[in-house]
Amino acid sequence: MVGGGAEEHACALKSGPAIRIPAARGPGRPWQPGTERDLTVGDALARSGDRIGYARVSSKGQDLAGQVRLLNKVGCVRIYVEKIGTREKIRPEYNAALADLRPADTVTVTVTMLDRLGRNMIELITSAQDQAERDHRLEILTGPLSGMYDPQGAGNVLFVVFAAMAEVERECIHERTLIGLDTAAANGKHGGRPPPSTATCSPPRRQGVRHRHRRTPRRRPLHPLPDTGRVRRSHGPPRRRPLTLSYRPTSGRSL
Repeated sequence: MVGGGAEEHACALKSGPAIRIPAARGPGRPWQPGTERDLTVGDALARSGDRIGYARVSSKGQDLAGQVRLLNKVGCVRIYVEKIGTREKIRPEYNAALADLRPADTVTVTVTMLDRLGRNMIELITSAQDQAERDHRLEILTGPLSGMYDPQGAGNVLFVVFAAMAEVERECIHERTLIGLDTAAANGKHGGRPPPSTATCSPPRRQGVRHRHRRTPRRRPLHPLPDTGRVRRSHGPPRRRPLTLSYRPTSGRSL
């Protein structure tokens, strides 16, 4: 290309074949393909479809060695471990595992038992729905529901059951809320702000408000004065007093 700009050269270079360049190539040495770059965890999972493990215990006295040993035995390339209580709402390691994985990755999330995925029913349903939305497989090693579950394959029955359980849980929460509101109304307790009561209000002076700061209507005089212009028109122009000069002689002098 003659006279082409930088953009045309860049496009031509981008469309060429990917050639691996060796790290050090001196003069007189034949060309040899270089070593491939180190793959990240996300790239390795995307290419090979390996497993990542998640292990969790609720108290510090419990041991994670058994879970980690089982996860290493099945070939997990990375294991996320955390010790967190049942009252904590945020699971940092579980969120980090989801953040490291892209939705397009072909990956299997492996846990030793189903209860390791969630500490209660709501958390378990939410975790299963996260895996289904990201199109990740779920593998359970032990327990009555052990096996591989694929959201797009024959193992999607587990995710369908979790979705139905989530719908039932939402309906139960709605019904319990309505029952609680009806019970409170029957006991005379209604939601919202209570109505104002004048019986419990104290005088303004006791509340720290001065009497002059209260907004009271302006008093009207008992005998209002007539309009000045009306009085002037009815009686004519005002009379002017004649100007008189008075002279008073001083004592001891005579003119």
